[in-house]
Amino acid sequence: MDMKTIYSKTGKGVLEIKNKAGKLARDLLKVLSLIDGKSNVAEIIAKSKLSDAEMDRALLQLSAGGFIKEFSNTSGSAPSAPLESSYVDDLDFTSSLSPGKNPYQSAQTEFRQRESADRVKAEQEARKKREEGDRLKKEQALRQARDEAARLAKVEAERKTKEAAALKMREEMERKAKIEAEAMAQTQRDLGKILEAERRALEQTDRKKQQETEREARENAERRNRDDAERQRRDGDEGRRRDEEERRYREESERKHKEEEERKRGEEEARKRREDEERNRKEEEERKRREEEERKRRDEEERRQREFEERKRKEEEERRRLEEEERRKREEAELRRRREEEERRQHREEEDRRREEEERKRKDEVRARSEAAAKSDLPEFDLSGLKSMESQIASEFEKQQEELRRREEEEERRDREQEEVRRATERAEREEEARLEAERREAEDRERRERMERERQDREERERKRQEEKDLRIKEQEERRIKSEQERQRQEEAKVETARKAREEDLSRRRKEQEEHDRKRAEVKSLKKQKAIRTPLERFAPLIIGVIAVVAVVVGGIQLLPMNTYIPSIEKIASDHIGEPVTIGSMRVSVLGGMSMSLDNVRVGTTQDVKIDKVELLLDLGSVFGEIKVIRSINVESASVAQEVLPRLPNWMDAALTDKNVQVRRIVLKSVKLESSAVKLPNFDAELELSPEGVIERAALDTVDGKLSVKITPRGAEFDIDVTAGKGWVPPVGPQIEFTDFSATAVASGNQIRVSEFRALLYGGAAKGSALINFGGPWSIVGQLTSERIALQELMPVFTKDAKSSGQLEVALQYSTTARDLVAIFDAPKIDGTFVIRKGNLDGVDLVRALQMGGRQNVQGGATRFEEISGALGVAGGRYQYRNLRLASGLLSATGGFEVFPSKDVTGRVYVELRSQAAQIRGNFIIDGNLKAVVLKPN
Repeated sequence: MDMKTIYSKTGKGVLEIKNKAGKLARDLLKVLSLIDGKSNVAEIIAKSKLSDAEMDRALLQLSAGGFIKEFSNTSGSAPSAPLESSYVDDLDFTSSLSPGKNPYQSAQTEFRQRESADRVKAEQEARKKREEGDRLKKEQALRQARDEAARLAKVEAERKTKEAAALKMREEMERKAKIEAEAMAQTQRDLGKILEAERRALEQTDRKKQQETEREARENAERRNRDDAERQRRDGDEGRRRDEEERRYREESERKHKEEEERKRGEEEARKRREDEERNRKEEEERKRREEEERKRRDEEERRQREFEERKRKEEEERRRLEEEERRKREEAELRRRREEEERRQHREEEDRRREEEERKRKDEVRARSEAAAKSDLPEFDLSGLKSMESQIASEFEKQQEELRRREEEEERRDREQEEVRRATERAEREEEARLEAERREAEDRERRERMERERQDREERERKRQEEKDLRIKEQEERRIKSEQERQRQEEAKVETARKAREEDLSRRRKEQEEHDRKRAEVKSLKKQKAIRTPLERFAPLIIGVIAVVAVVVGGIQLLPMNTYIPSIEKIASDHIGEPVTIGSMRVSVLGGMSMSLDNVRVGTTQDVKIDKVELLLDLGSVFGEIKVIRSINVESASVAQEVLPRLPNWMDAALTDKNVQVRRIVLKSVKLESSAVKLPNFDAELELSPEGVIERAALDTVDGKLSVKITPRGAEFDIDVTAGKGWVPPVGPQIEFTDFSATAVASGNQIRVSEFRALLYGGAAKGSALINFGGPWSIVGQLTSERIALQELMPVFTKDAKSSGQLEVALQYSTTARDLVAIFDAPKIDGTFVIRKGNLDGVDLVRALQMGGRQNVQGGATRFEEISGALGVAGGRYQYRNLRLASGLLSATGGFEVFPSKDVTGRVYVELRSQAAQIRGNFIIDGNLKAVVLKPN
């Protein structure tokens, strides 16, 4: 192998490089591409970085395959004739003319060689330009196809995003409507239960009042019988009997007057109650009617909405089907266009190969004819005809090549223009469809928003009208109450006036009778004086008058004079009755209208734990001078009771039961304040009904603000307890939860209270449960609790101010707690159960942003909107454990758990996944920080 040899490509080698047919190995193709007719073997070895042996084998293989030929050898050892023959092997047909025989032939051969070389060079340059143009066109077409595909993908992604948003909005609206319907139904059920409980309570109250009236009637009958027997046993003096009868008549009149007033008041209350029940019934019927209308309207709207959704779904499916068909057609057209382009390209390549083959055959024929002419014996050879023929052939070949290139360029231009027009038309159609679809969706969204706004305005208008009607009813009730009160006062005044007139008439009648009696006595006396007769009554008249005067003086003195000298005796009786010291500041006694005693500045206990401004005792007159003192009623006003008194109350009751010298029938407490440093309790009123033996028959407690009412009824060794609370009531101990309504039924026995059921309305939801309370030693509470539809954003501030979240809470819990006293009973509860939070925001944690960061840095703050969060809750020792947590929010889902310590530090783990049709993103994170600043750290 000569390092100075220069090789050039043959026609076959040029076609191999142009068509890239893949017939040669990579190394041979590399060597073939480096051969350019200018570089020698040494330069090719340097460019290819092959060894000499490898280059020698490659050149031999290429030469043997007809891909290259030796173009020149500058070493000087080879003759020039073979070089010329090699040079014009493929390009000229006059190599057979020997320059040694004909000098003209040598000159013409050199001329033809130069022309052939120039023509080959021009053809190579034209071929390179065509190849470069084809490559640029292919690259441009490929780039346009990629841009179009990217744009179509972007349009499709935007369409899918809008469809997903619209679908999510529709699902959101459907869920809201369903939740509102469920909430309305549950509220109606709760209201029905509350009304039923109120009805039962009213019936029970009526029964108790009737029983109390019958008992009082029996007691009055028994008292009247005892009074009659006592009067029969007493002295039958005429004057005293008349005074006693007059007093009885007055008491009986007052009693009848009071009974009449009580009866009328009861009738008035019954009438009001009936009116209230009738009004409530009408309101309930009206409410049911409105709810039925609302339900029908809502059902009709839901039906229309379903029809609209179904129609929209069908349209959407039809549109998707059409789009799918259009996309399939576009893909088929694109494939067809590509196949046609490929066929045209192959056709052009076949045409090029055919033309090259024809040109090669033509050259072979010309070369053969030239060789035949060179071998002839003619002394002279005229080459002018051959030269003109060669020029003509070359010009025709150039024209054919030019015509072929022009036709190809024209076809490509037409194809490109048609493709651009088709793409522009398709793009315009897609944009128009997207615009129409966007306008349609916008119109639907606008119509839906307007409909929702109209519905909201209708609801607000109905709510406003209901509130106005309620205010009007309250105003009418207040006006009726005022009118009734005025009418009652007027009737009472009329009754008082009538009674006064009756008393005056009776007094006038008695005065006339007395005057008539005195006149007759005067006549009898005058007759007696005339006859000197004196009766026993006349003999004792001065004594009787003196006794009457003394009684009058005593009664007047009792009314006018203070009774402080009897305070020590009253204090001793009271102290013996309850077993603790009692002190009295002052005392007054009144006998008008019955025996009553008024005590001021009363203190009870060794440390004066109980302070009472005023105590009024209504005494049974017949028992004042007897051994057993009967107190019909004890009325206590403005009392202050220390917390330390509560454990001693059972001892007071036991002492009162053992004391048989004093019988108390009724105790009424007004504006009692329980002083406690741990809890703040509202002032309350209380009423206790006692049997003659001192056993409580009935007890009622009501707060002054009217928010809490407790009724206690003994039943053998147990006590039935009914608790009701109204809007705004907050328990004095435990979490400061504000209730809209609360009711509980319990039974107390010994040192235990069994709460069979309690129900509550709070923060827009409802709760119910049961409890078992033990006291007398350490306090303990065990029970269960379930709730639904509670607004979490309103409930959370009760327990913590450091974290905020929203949603509708549902729980099912088992709880227990133990403490030394009632104040600390909720300080360390134990809770175990499950919970579900629907449709809300989880503040302080942004799971989507944590995924977007890709685990590069910590994430703090933000919020995560969710459709549902469920899990298990465990509370013990001030630690809150949230286990088996599952979060769902459309394409986003998460699982994990965390724990909150008493120091409010947070620790846990969470696995987050965002799944879509295009991709899936997952991440593991560590939960750290505290309630105020929760941090998500990549794991």
